[in-house]
Amino acid sequence: MECHLKYFFALHLLIALFSSPIKANDYRLPKNIILNSQAVSLDLDPSKASFSGETTFDLSAHIPTDVISYHSKHLVIESVELTHNAHSVSLPIEKPNTFDIVHHKLDEMISGQAKLHIKFKGEFSNQARGVFVQKSDTEAPYIFSQFQPMQARRVFPSFNEPDKKTVFQFTLTIPSDLNALHNSKILSTKVESDKKVIRFEKTTKIPTDVLAIAVGVFDKKRLAGTRYNTTLFSPKGLIYAYHEEIPTLINNTITYLSDYLAQPFPYDKLDFFIAPFESSAAMENVGLIALSPKEIPELGASDDDMCNFRKLIAHEIAHMWFGNDITMQWYDDYWMNESFSEFFAAHIIQHYYPTQAQCTYTPQSVSLEDDNDKQRAVRHQVRSATEQDGTGQLVYSKGFSVLAMIEQSMGEDTFKNLIRKYVDNTKGSVTSLATFEHFLPKTLKNIPASFLNHSSYPLVTMYREGDQLYVKQKNYFEKDKLWSIPLTLKLYDTGKLTYKNVLLNTESMSLDGVSPTTQVFIDTQGVGYFRYMDKTNNAKFPLNLLSDSEKLSYMENNEALASSAYIDYISYVDTLILTLNNLPTDSIESSKALNSFINSFIEFIPTHLKPSYTRYLLSQLPADIDWKTVFNKRNGGDWLEFYGVYLKSETAIKFAKNILKEGNIMDSLHRVSILRVVAAHSSDIEYRKLVKMFSKGGIKFKEDLLDSLGTTEKASQITAFYELLLSDLATEFTIDYRFQFPALNAKNRAFVAHYITENKARILSRIPKEGSQWFVYNFMTACSSAESKLIESTFESWKNIDGLPQKLNVVLSGINECIVNSKVKVSSIVNRVNTKI
Repeated sequence: MECHLKYFFALHLLIALFSSPIKANDYRLPKNIILNSQAVSLDLDPSKASFSGETTFDLSAHIPTDVISYHSKHLVIESVELTHNAHSVSLPIEKPNTFDIVHHKLDEMISGQAKLHIKFKGEFSNQARGVFVQKSDTEAPYIFSQFQPMQARRVFPSFNEPDKKTVFQFTLTIPSDLNALHNSKILSTKVESDKKVIRFEKTTKIPTDVLAIAVGVFDKKRLAGTRYNTTLFSPKGLIYAYHEEIPTLINNTITYLSDYLAQPFPYDKLDFFIAPFESSAAMENVGLIALSPKEIPELGASDDDMCNFRKLIAHEIAHMWFGNDITMQWYDDYWMNESFSEFFAAHIIQHYYPTQAQCTYTPQSVSLEDDNDKQRAVRHQVRSATEQDGTGQLVYSKGFSVLAMIEQSMGEDTFKNLIRKYVDNTKGSVTSLATFEHFLPKTLKNIPASFLNHSSYPLVTMYREGDQLYVKQKNYFEKDKLWSIPLTLKLYDTGKLTYKNVLLNTESMSLDGVSPTTQVFIDTQGVGYFRYMDKTNNAKFPLNLLSDSEKLSYMENNEALASSAYIDYISYVDTLILTLNNLPTDSIESSKALNSFINSFIEFIPTHLKPSYTRYLLSQLPADIDWKTVFNKRNGGDWLEFYGVYLKSETAIKFAKNILKEGNIMDSLHRVSILRVVAAHSSDIEYRKLVKMFSKGGIKFKEDLLDSLGTTEKASQITAFYELLLSDLATEFTIDYRFQFPALNAKNRAFVAHYITENKARILSRIPKEGSQWFVYNFMTACSSAESKLIESTFESWKNIDGLPQKLNVVLSGINECIVNSKVKVSSIVNRVNTKI
C-alpha cells in the first residue's frame, strides 16, 4: 500500500511498545489447522446499509484439536456448521475476543479434513475499510473494499493473517443493473429477476489483505498493447486525467522485474480500479490495483510529479512479487512488503528515466526526520490493526535504505544473484527477516536487524589522529546503541577518484590504507541511513565530483546538522544563500535550498524574529525576480511560495493574484503554490471566493485547494477552512492531516487548539477511528514551552483514545528537543541579524 499524503512535514506514525506480555494464542490463530481454500458468497447492494453472506472453509487439522478458530469483526454470525467425517453439527454462536478471534470449543477432537460453513450479516463501513459505499455528486454510488490491514474480517469470517494464504472463490449477488470486479476473472454470470449472480474464478494462494471487491456501474478503458490486456475501471461519471504513459509504465515494470528476478509475473490479470478513497494513493490488490485519480498527473505535469507517478505505478506492480506472491509471515515484517517494492520501483525509474529520477534520490531523508529514540522500531510487536495501521514512511524507506546499502556494499551483480536466489526460494510462500538474512553473506547478516529492530539512527564521523584516518559512530540522539553500518566511501587523493567499502560495527575503526590527507565523501550515492560529519580538517571533497543524489544528500545532511545544532545555523544559512545566488534557479540544489528556508519558518523561527530574519534574507537573496521566467521553471512553484508566503514579497503576491484574476488557475502550472500565496494574503472577500471555487473544480483541483487554504493567518479564514473540511463537500477527502496547515504557523496555534477543543465531537465523527490517535501530530512543529502546555491541555480529554497518549508523549518530547536546539539556532541568527541590520 502506498500512503502518499502531501504533508509539509512527514507525519510521524509509530507508537511505543506495549509493556504487558501477551500469549501468542491471544492475538494469533492456532497453528494446528490449515486453511486449504475458502468459498465466499456475498449479497451486496450499494443502496442498502448492510449486506449478507455465507462462507465455507475447507480445513485440515494436521494435529488433533477440539477448538476451531477464525476472525470476525462487527459481523452478526447467524449460524455455524462443522462437517467432519461426513457428520455435521451446529456450533453455538461465540463472541470474538479482543483481537477479533472467535473460538469454538468442540465436544470431540477432530483431525484430518473438515469443513466449516458460516452464515452472517454485516454493515457497510462509512470509511475506507472493509467494504464501503462511496457516494458523490458526480459518480453513481458504488461499493469498494479496503482489506489492508486486517480488515477482511469485517466482511466475512476469515483466517485474516498474512501467513494463512489460501485459494479463494468469490460469488457476488448484486442488483441486476450493476457490475462487479474482483481479483480474478469472471467465470459465470446469471441474471435472476432483479438480481445478478457473478461467480469468479478461483484465485491463486493469496493473503486476505490483497483481496478486492467492487460493485457498481463502471466505465472502462482497455490499454492496448499491455502484457496482460490491462483495463482501467472507474465509477461511471468519474472524470480523471488519463495519462498516455500508463501502458508503457506497466510493460516496463513487468519487463524489468521479470528479467531482474528471473521470475515471471505471478498472476494472469493486471487491472486497475481508479477511484478516490481516503488517505491512500494506491493499494496493491492482486489483479485489481486501486489507484486514486489525484495521483495521475495532468498534461504538462512537472518532472517531479511525473517521477512520483511513475514510481507509484512501479511500486504497486512490484507488490505482485513482494507482498502478494512473497508475503510477510506476520505484520512485524510489513517493511518487507513495502521496502522491497519501493527499492525496485526506484531501480525501474532510474533505469528507464535516468534524467528524471529525482524523486528516487535520498528517499530515507523523510524517515530520518521521523526516526528517533522515542519512536517505535520498524519491526515491532503487532497484535491489532491499530498497531499496524499507518506505520508511516519508515516501512517504505528505512528498509529501502538498508537494501540499498547492502547492494552498494556487495556490488549490483552479486546483489542481483542474491535476490534471485531469495525470490526463487520464497516464491508463492511467506517470508521474514530471518529468511532474508539466511541469504546474506556472513559479514552482512547483522545489518538489517541493527537498523530495523531499533529506532533512531547513527551519526558517523570521520576524524584524523596523527597520520591515521578513523571513522566512528554514535547514536544521533541520546541512548547508547550500536549499528552494523556498511559504508561505501568516495575517496579523492592527488587527482584520483577511488572507492572503499568498510563495515563499521564497532564504536570506531581505523581506515587502513587510506592516506591521512585524502578528501572523503561518506555517503556515496546518498543511500546511507545515517547522518555524517567530516572532522578531518582535510580539504572539502570537490562538489563537482558528486552526483545529483550525493549533492542532495550533502545538503540534507547539513540541514539536519544545523537543525540539531551540530553546526552553526547562520553559517548553514549562508551556504543556502550562496546556492540561490550562484546556481541555476531550477537546479536540484536550489530546490533543496528553497525548501530548507521554508522549513526554517515552519519549524523554529519565533514569531518576533520573523520580520528581522526576513529582512536579512531579502537583503542577501535575489531581489529583482522575473516571475514569468522563474515561474515556468521546474521548481518555479517553490520560488513563488517561498517569496510570496514567507518573505511576503509584493511582486510575488501580485504575480500570484494576477494569475488567479486572469482565470487561468485551473490549468496553471504550480497551482498549489499560487493558491497558497493568494490564501496567505487574501482579504475576507477574496478568501470566500477561494472557498467557493471548491465546488467548481475537479477532484485534483479540490485536493490542491484543500492543501492551500490553510496558509492564512486570519482567525475568520482559518475557521472557514476548517468548516469546509468538516462540511459535506469534503466527505470524499482525507481531512485529518489537513488540520495541520494553519498550525504550521506559530501565530495560529493557539487559535487552532481552541477550534479543535470546541469542535472535538465533529472532528472525531469525521476521521477514521483508528486514525484519531494520530491527530495530535498536527502540532508536531510546535517549539515553545507555552505551546507544549497548550497542546497537552488541548488533548487531555482525548487520552481515552487508544494510542493517543503515546503519540502525545512523542509530540511533547519533540517540542522539548526543539526548544533546546532552537535556542542555539536563534542565538546564531540574532547575532548575525543584529550585526547586519
